[in-house]
Amino acid sequence: MEEAKGNVLSSKQARGLESENRGVIYVQGNLQGSERARAHQSGGTGAFSDIESKKFADPALRFDNPNPRGLSFIRFDSAFAAADNSHTVLVDSKTKLATWSKRTQKKTLNTLERVKHAVIQNPGHKVMYEFDSEEAAEAALTFIRKNGYSQYIEVGISKP
Repeated sequence: MEEAKGNVLSSKQARGLESENRGVIYVQGNLQGSERARAHQSGGTGAFSDIESKKFADPALRFDNPNPRGLSFIRFDSAFAAADNSHTVLVDSKTKLATWSKRTQKKTLNTLERVKHAVIQNPGHKVMYEFDSEEAAEAALTFIRKNGYSQYIEVGISKP
């Protein structure tokens, strides 16, 4: 993970933005989950930390959330320009998609719905869920396709 000084906002600052809810911002965050998950999250292309806050800088895609109580942005783990510069790819690094129970599936479907709205409202931005194993990627892709989100979320496997 690179360290960079830029315009990295606190969560409070990000929630208080008054400009149009479009584009990418960077929000201070913390690495989550197991050691394996944190290593996977921080190793993504374009991942960096903020020098001033010493916190991870989460790229976040702004959008008009249909839930009036919800946030107007979705956090990701890294972001980078596509090789042909045609779009920005926002990456959510995962060890597996949370689909092991009805409750986690419902929460995951709510997240997929928010991602869908964010992608539709932000042409030129794409979302990829990136996994550290082919098995986890295949299971996630099956769930995403089955529930109608494959045109909004790509699935990939991270390179070691």
